[in-house]
Amino acid sequence: MPTVYVSANFNATVNLSKDDDFVFGEWTDKKLAKKREGYDNPNLGIWLQITNPENEIEIFPIPVTEKDVYEGNLSVTRDDRKFNFIFNGKAKVNIHKNTKEKLDAGLVPRVSGLMINGQQYDTDLAIEANIQSKKI
Repeated sequence: MPTVYVSANFNATVNLSKDDDFVFGEWTDKKLAKKREGYDNPNLGIWLQITNPENEIEIFPIPVTEKDVYEGNLSVTRDDRKFNFIFNGKAKVNIHKNTKEKLDAGLVPRVSGLMINGQQYDTDLAIEANIQSKKI
């Protein structure tokens, strides 16, 4: 799997409604967070994704978790049902070779999901990120 380096300053706020009670429960479950830590699984993540413009069903993921960050941080602050995701730093990420080919072809990823405790909340946000093969 090729390695890429992602550098970005990203901030997104998710305000979970009552319709999102399942996600809210998973995101605030302290027992689940502790269990995931016991298995050395990441608790926070931003799911970047490239969509093939010729076939929108075909996607190419670039998952960035707090365990991938080597400079700066990936964090979440919470105010009741409002969660603010902040990624201000650099991360080293292993990706599939097909994803690397799409990056090399100039396709730009978007944020398609935000994750806490392994539970993703789907979104579609633009991100300005520097993604390259050499360490940033």
